[in-house]
Amino acid sequence: MTDPRPSFRTDRLSGEPIVAAHAAELAPVLADPEVHRFLNGEPETESELRDRFERLESGWSPDRTQRWWKWIVRRHDGTAIGFVEATIEPTMFYVGYVLGTEHHRQGYGREMTAAVIELVVDRFPVEYCLIEMDVDHVASIALAESLGARRVDTVTGEDGHREHVYRIDR
Repeated sequence: MTDPRPSFRTDRLSGEPIVAAHAAELAPVLADPEVHRFLNGEPETESELRDRFERLESGWSPDRTQRWWKWIVRRHDGTAIGFVEATIEPTMFYVGYVLGTEHHRQGYGREMTAAVIELVVDRFPVEYCLIEMDVDHVASIALAESLGARRVDTVTGEDGHREHVYRIDR
């Protein structure tokens, strides 16, 4: 069973649910190692992206406890700039985004993240949203704070990677 994942549109951007075919379009945008500096990983190949996007097409985690909604994001001229995602649980959700380097510092991250937060809050009885980012990712910290998020925690993963956790209440 699939989950009807909605599209969205903002003043400058549109988002449509990710499908495997989007890998060809996004692989070059996400190939720059600088995009992954704060993501704790390496760029995925087109084939790896296609496999991952195919797993996301249903809109659900394998155990169906979470909705996994991910959108390819384009400027209105059709240029793919990255993706935004929401992991939705019964009372809360996580939101995240990745932009191609050439699209940084133009307000796109905030615009698409705000659109997804609004979309999820309008459709689900969630109480809050969490945004996690590397403790050194100044732009993501500023983005979260510009959305009204407040830092509620700093966590350290098993690999020693540290992330701030920001929260936005409904």
